[in-house]
Amino acid sequence: MSDGKTHQTKYTLVRAVQELHEGAPVSLALQQRLDVPPVPFFTVSWRTTYPGKRQNRRYYWSKGGSCWTIPAALAKEMLERAAEEGLLDGKYDDTYDRFGGGVPTFIDSSEIAAGERAELWREITQVEREPDWGPTPRFVVATEHGGRWRKIMTVDTAMRFATFRSCTTNPDYRPVLILPGTDWRMDNAMQDASTAIMRRFLAALRPLV
Repeated sequence: MSDGKTHQTKYTLVRAVQELHEGAPVSLALQQRLDVPPVPFFTVSWRTTYPGKRQNRRYYWSKGGSCWTIPAALAKEMLERAAEEGLLDGKYDDTYDRFGGGVPTFIDSSEIAAGERAELWREITQVEREPDWGPTPRFVVATEHGGRWRKIMTVDTAMRFATFRSCTTNPDYRPVLILPGTDWRMDNAMQDASTAIMRRFLAALRPLV
């Protein structure tokens, strides 16, 4: 079974919340993914446009080298609105039928030892291309059932900005950026993540901003 987006993705929009950031619309959309067997499943997607353009942002990393970021307070506000409006309701949780069923697992950087934190950071970052996250960024790594996908939220040390990204071990998935020295590849598309994962991200954001 495919767990990638090597073919054309197909979604049906259920509902979305939207805000403007620096003149660009940013959406958090509950969608149903239709193209991955055996059954459709729900996912929550971060979407925006390229700066100064109306074109939807396809790539998570820009050609100039920077990744997509969002003010941490705005991310929290949008996730709170999504929760209040029912977009993160448990009835939409991904049951991972394509992997035989299961639930995601989570690692919070605030709950692990320094060595494990450093190793995990190496597996979820592009070292020479990252913005300045500061000495102690907060990050939450959700591993989807099946173990081939990670969904990540990172907030900088000063709690000013955040990002939401994905990594995979699927060698056939495109588009990706190679993470040298690891089995992981960084998805170069904007993040999709389950409602359960988004609820966990929101829970981590609440005391930060």
